[in-house]
Amino acid sequence: MFSFSFIHAKKSLILGVALLITGLVIICVLLLFPQVETVSKTEIDMTTRSSYFSLSFRAEGGYWLDLDIHSTGNSTLYVRGHSQGEIFQVSGTTFEYKVSITAGDIYRVEVANDDEGHWGGFSWIDPIEINITGNFCLQRKPVDYHLLMSFGAIMLAVGLLISMHAEHKARQKA
Repeated sequence: MFSFSFIHAKKSLILGVALLITGLVIICVLLLFPQVETVSKTEIDMTTRSSYFSLSFRAEGGYWLDLDIHSTGNSTLYVRGHSQGEIFQVSGTTFEYKVSITAGDIYRVEVANDDEGHWGGFSWIDPIEINITGNFCLQRKPVDYHLLMSFGAIMLAVGLLISMHAEHKARQKA
């Protein structure tokens, strides 16, 4: 009877440690190698004296906006929601940002030419032309990411419980 309980406890401990390690490996792989799924991507390549306005797009849960836009002149980048209004604004010539956006709203990206033109002596000087290039992507974590992360956490918890229970039983028998 003692040898059977000891063998059972040893097998339970091995199973618990295996589940613990497998769950930990799944979680580490998902955290170290982030998974990203592109929902939509908009390419920009234009020369303008005024501003660039993107088409409208709807955000869902877990989406974010990945911006990689450049302009040849000083510009201001805006991200505006239909109901929230302006959620992001930055000035410069290089815009490489990740912007968190709220689900359910409809958004637009604008790159405004900061040179609005001016009077020079007796004549109006038009704004300078700027070239706007780059892209912005609407991204999210893949659907299976959350499923795999949950599965890894469950395996980790079950492995820990089995290991603790097997160790406790082995100590009781000793």
